[in-house]
Amino acid sequence: MDIRFTVNETKYRLSSDKYQVFTEEVRTSQSGKNKGEDMFVNRKNFKNTFQALSFIADTEIYNCECETFKELAVYHKATLDRLNTIADEYSLK
Repeated sequence: MDIRFTVNETKYRLSSDKYQVFTEEVRTSQSGKNKGEDMFVNRKNFKNTFQALSFIADTEIYNCECETFKELAVYHKATLDRLNTIADEYSLK
């Protein structure tokens, strides 16, 4: 599996081996010989894609800069809608 997607403004990649799912943040190298190329920063490993997507949802909510509960509710719904779309698009369970 090698699925790349964006949630809010953060780029992610889900990849896996036969034992675990890797949750990685995608960043673009700003300097050096690999300038402009994607780098993958491992965030956490999980047993299944549901746990990985749940982690991404929690991370997005934790890192958001909402100032009111109303903003947070809208942001949370948009995050979950995006993750549900990704799960449906790639038939993730």
